[in-house]
Amino acid sequence: MTEQECVLLKKILDEKSYYPEKCRKSYDERREELLSWYRKYGEVNEFYNVWGFDCADSEEPDRWLDHGIFRKQRYEINSRFRSYGDTLSTNYTAVMRDKSLFEAFVSQLIHDEKKYVRSYAFFKGFQYLSNENDDQFRKNDTFEKFCKRHEGETVVFKRATGCSGLGVYICKIKEGKIYTSDFPEGVSLADYLKEILKPNATWMLQPFIKQHPFMEKLNPRTVNIVRIVTFHTGKRVFSVPPMLVYARKDTQVCNSDQGSYYVGISSDGTIGNKAFDRLSSSLVTCAAGGERLPYFEELKELVLTLHRGIPELFTIGWDVAITPEGPLVFEGNDGWCPYVSEWDSETALRPVWDAAVLERKEYYHMDI
Repeated sequence: MTEQECVLLKKILDEKSYYPEKCRKSYDERREELLSWYRKYGEVNEFYNVWGFDCADSEEPDRWLDHGIFRKQRYEINSRFRSYGDTLSTNYTAVMRDKSLFEAFVSQLIHDEKKYVRSYAFFKGFQYLSNENDDQFRKNDTFEKFCKRHEGETVVFKRATGCSGLGVYICKIKEGKIYTSDFPEGVSLADYLKEILKPNATWMLQPFIKQHPFMEKLNPRTVNIVRIVTFHTGKRVFSVPPMLVYARKDTQVCNSDQGSYYVGISSDGTIGNKAFDRLSSSLVTCAAGGERLPYFEELKELVLTLHRGIPELFTIGWDVAITPEGPLVFEGNDGWCPYVSEWDSETALRPVWDAAVLERKEYYHMDI
């Protein structure tokens, strides 16, 4: 165990219980369970207390999925897909990791632009490539012309390969300037592009999503989401209970690494009462607890439909916004976090994962 892992282990052992109303295991019992997990899976279980394993009445820890098995098996499956008749396997993870490829994939499967985010334009390095629907705008378009057409609007700059909430900027276009949290006084269009564009990076220019009032009340400054995980075994496509994710009041990006709250959603769409804040490692009351998520059934059907269209990927964590018109998918993640997805969930994922991996291996004759 590394020095850093030893520090994390001690931190977890010294941490207060998230469930003070319950009887807690002794320090030595908890230490032995954490060490047992480490010996089996090669990692310190940072969610040990969050999942309530420190409580005397806790469930069997091994029913929860560890990061190590998850990372190894999902990459082996996703990176070695071989279609019938092919002699070489193909790595399909790029479809999820490059958001511009993801948008192209989604647009082929669903043609209703109210159900996915269509970018206004792309920047390939310093080159502006319009993606407007209207041919008169797309021809000879420039960023300056775009800003004149969208005067007074809020837009989003998103790096195509960004992750963990990095590379996302919410911008206001006003009188030939860009206003952001970093530039509250405004900056010229040319200076803003000089600030963010790089020769070897792709950026996407997208509309700012208008949320359903139910989602907006959680945090109106950003787009709050539902994270729902699906599996494609070849035999079937199915989902597990999703999570509601909403940003802290002091952030503009909805992501655990940037500071967000995670709340379990039951199989009938009812939102849990407790939210987990990963940044501060605490539980807080969810203002929407006990309410039913709008468009819940439509959301599930949307992501299942999409995953049926890409059998090459075994599992995907979808980020879905809820708008006044219904669910709108804007990202897919092959590397979704099992720790977060199992927080306050009806389903411990290891039995689900093992069964799905076995089905996938048998259906596609894979050696994993």
